[in-house]
Amino acid sequence: MLSAVFLVCFLTINFTVANDPCLCAQSDIPILAAASQNSFPIDTLTSGSCLEETQYDKYESWIEIKTDTLTGFVQNTDKLYLANCTPTYKSKRACSSHCMTWCCGRKRGTHYHHSHHDCSTCHSSCCHTESLTPVWMDYGPCSVSCGEGIQTRHCASNCLEDIEVRVCTGGSCAVAGGWGTWSDWTPCSTTCGEGHKSRNRACDSPAPQHGGQQCNGDSSQTELCTNSPCPTDHFCDKFGVIQELAELNVTSKVHCANRWTSATESFLYLHCHDIPTDVQAWHQGQSVIEACASNSIGMYTPIGTFRNGSYRQTSKRATTDSGISGVFIGCTEHGFKMATKACEAGAEVIEIPHTGDAIMANDAFISNNPKMYYTIKW
Repeated sequence: MLSAVFLVCFLTINFTVANDPCLCAQSDIPILAAASQNSFPIDTLTSGSCLEETQYDKYESWIEIKTDTLTGFVQNTDKLYLANCTPTYKSKRACSSHCMTWCCGRKRGTHYHHSHHDCSTCHSSCCHTESLTPVWMDYGPCSVSCGEGIQTRHCASNCLEDIEVRVCTGGSCAVAGGWGTWSDWTPCSTTCGEGHKSRNRACDSPAPQHGGQQCNGDSSQTELCTNSPCPTDHFCDKFGVIQELAELNVTSKVHCANRWTSATESFLYLHCHDIPTDVQAWHQGQSVIEACASNSIGMYTPIGTFRNGSYRQTSKRATTDSGISGVFIGCTEHGFKMATKACEAGAEVIEIPHTGDAIMANDAFISNNPKMYYTIKW
């Protein structure tokens, strides 16, 4: 009998209908305007107050509150707990055309708060189950007049966001010019003595574009450069030449073993101090004929035959032809005179040009063309 009574009581207790589970606050919790630590409080979820399931949406770390009198976000902390209760706040109203037009997202079942329309009284259940087509206003002007900027447009209806942004491009921006690297220096303008060298750069890194400023500064530079000293005119020993000419003897002509190699250079080695013994170091000076015409050649100046800047008589016998040299003595009506010595004969004065009956102390081939003779420099 007692067992039966106990069973009846037990069944009565277990089938008693309880209130729905609620989310309740253990203490006062600030309600923020947005789900962000940096947002500002707009209200308070007071200690002991409770929300039914339809009055909040739960996210990972935030709770969104949606009642007639209370909206916003609270952090999901241990200050909140689930309990069976009677809700403290009134639930949101049923869906209206206003809610379905302005407060439902494009994706099925998505609900959000539109910044330009009051959605505080709308519940997520009011949203259409089918997808809605968003309506956007036209994009505004690009944020920049040149280069890359942004354009924005605002939602007219049925959009997930209030504003949409895209990249835009304005006109071409002016590009100021920049100097490129300097070129290598040019060779010195002279092969001896003092000259100059230069280098250049271009305004191409980048080149000015679309009205951009040109490069400031010079596009070229010039500097002095110095080579080895230039060859200069020299004079031979007047008294030595005169003394050797005094021993002139043409009673018997000397025969040259090689009439093209007359060895006239030995006469200059003997009487012209410091003249290089290597004829490759002999440099072509001024034309003797032109110097006589301008009266710019001094007595006892060393002279010789040159072709293309090299000491020789002809171009055909360049390998054996060593040129003719001597000491300038004076100018004549049609040429000049020089003292020389060839093929171990005695020293003599030769007139250039000379006639066919001229008496000479040797039978060497001596150029009779006065235009081939130049002063010798070193």
